[in-house]
Amino acid sequence: MKKVVYGAVAVIVLLAVLPLGCGGPAEEPTPTSLPPTATPAPATPTAVPATPTAVSPSPTSEAAGPNYINPSWGLAMSYPEDWVMAQQGRNDVFFGTSQEAAMAGEGELVEGAQFQIIAAPMASLGAESIEVFFDSVVSQLGAPASMGVSSVSPHTIGGEPGLFVWFEGVPEGGAVPVAGFAAATERDEWGYLFIAGTVEDESAEHGPVLEAMLESVEFTEG
Repeated sequence: MKKVVYGAVAVIVLLAVLPLGCGGPAEEPTPTSLPPTATPAPATPTAVPATPTAVSPSPTSEAAGPNYINPSWGLAMSYPEDWVMAQQGRNDVFFGTSQEAAMAGEGELVEGAQFQIIAAPMASLGAESIEVFFDSVVSQLGAPASMGVSSVSPHTIGGEPGLFVWFEGVPEGGAVPVAGFAAATERDEWGYLFIAGTVEDESAEHGPVLEAMLESVEFTEG
């Protein structure tokens, strides 16, 4: 399998080194009809502006339902329609705000955001439990002194109990600070790892989208 790196993290999955690079998507706002007024129309009607007040758009247009479905993994997820699914491998898949962002390697993310999923049978992850596996991921994620990682906290993913950390800082070999999260869960003897990051200066724009992607994860029958 191709060696890919994100945020200076490397994970062994099926004998390959897999580096590491949130609720469902927000629905479009539905206009609310104003109730009719009981006040009689004035003799001289008020002119209606030619252009109605525009509703502020969401940072990124998102799909109405799961638009990524992987039967072999038993997983479905929603991602923004204007994002790119840059690579689909046997055990991983990358999404990004652009082709370059999706495939950015260690220290290479200079704009936009990236979301990665790694999925494999637990027996191939080289760990006796998802907790042990995630601990190794977190240790590697926070290895560079320039990276800060939060304490591990519980987080439900697709209805399954999981684990979650925030991270931020400059990845090893990089010059641009990034911010994001890592999360993991186990289901039917499979382990699932999610790693999402954005350039720190763009976290207000992309952070909520990355969180919505994680929260949109659904587990299906494989």
